[in-house]
Amino acid sequence: MPPRPSKLVLSPPSSQAPLSKNQRAFNTLVRKLERARKTLAQWEQFMPEFQANCLQAQSPRLQAFNAVRKALLHKLDTAYGDARFNPTDRRRIREIVQDIGADILLAEDDAMVRALMQRYAPPERPAQHDSTDDLFGFDDLPPQPGADVDEEALFRQFQEAAASAAKEQIAHPARAPRQDTQQAQTVRSIYRKLASALHPDRETDAARKAHKTTLLQRANKAHAEQDLHTLLSLQLEIAMIDPAQLASMAEAQFKVFSAALKRQLREVEHKIKEIEFGIRNAFPELDDGAIHPQRIQRAFEASLLGLDEARQEIEDLLARADNPKALKAWMRRQEQWAEQEMELDAVAALEAFERMVMAELRPRKRRSR
Repeated sequence: MPPRPSKLVLSPPSSQAPLSKNQRAFNTLVRKLERARKTLAQWEQFMPEFQANCLQAQSPRLQAFNAVRKALLHKLDTAYGDARFNPTDRRRIREIVQDIGADILLAEDDAMVRALMQRYAPPERPAQHDSTDDLFGFDDLPPQPGADVDEEALFRQFQEAAASAAKEQIAHPARAPRQDTQQAQTVRSIYRKLASALHPDRETDAARKAHKTTLLQRANKAHAEQDLHTLLSLQLEIAMIDPAQLASMAEAQFKVFSAALKRQLREVEHKIKEIEFGIRNAFPELDDGAIHPQRIQRAFEASLLGLDEARQEIEDLLARADNPKALKAWMRRQEQWAEQEMELDAVAALEAFERMVMAELRPRKRRSR
């Protein structure tokens, strides 16, 4: 089913000239904002239930996984003092204990794990002088009087300057950017008209009064968020204006509308990016392609499967852990996989950097005037 056309999108009258440049820009922003809001609404509807399901499905698996990893740490601790393990094996044991222990402590605080990590922590190295630092020996000079920076004093100066700037803005609101003032005035003007038309106290019919109360709540929220799109939509919804009246507004008014819609679009897109950034952090295996709820669900199910497979692998190892050869072979594989992952991460980082550089160097198309 094709999407329903937006009420705010302007249509050119058949008997008149086509839409102007400003009207077309207004239409484009309305469509972009409505698509972005639809995407944001999908994420906001999907994420709470998804996070609850994640916690419910992942928590028992993670507990079982950490239980077998703790048993593995015990085995590694015992193997460290075994004469059948050489210095290279012991180095690998130290590294694996540090890696697994740090991962477990992210999920829970365990005294045994912390004690093992402290026992196998690498010794602190004394600070070494970097040959690239202080090439001219300035660090050896005696401190000059008044050379120390008083960070608290600098912070107080910053606070005073910020407070002074805020007072100046309040005292002289006319010095604010003119476009922002026009947008705020436009939003306020439309809201006042809506508030007057939707005042529920003027209704005697209970049903109409309840309906107007709901509409006024939407208008109040839109006014607080400087949501021009919703305010204009409410005007059309209650027939305060019709599409023809909206299209007949002055060109300067459409410029103000477009500026306000651009700001709203940026805010919605920023919220979407925040959600997607958190998702990509939770699922680093995702590539740079578009993400959507169905894809995230599949990634989560794959992560659960990977967790079960990793637990099963450690359980199989523990069943053979009394055999030094089996434990040594497993530690070698862990080291090889870690090296491969580092190489893959380095290649991916280099490719991402190259894409960024090429995007910056790519010639931009000039707009036709």
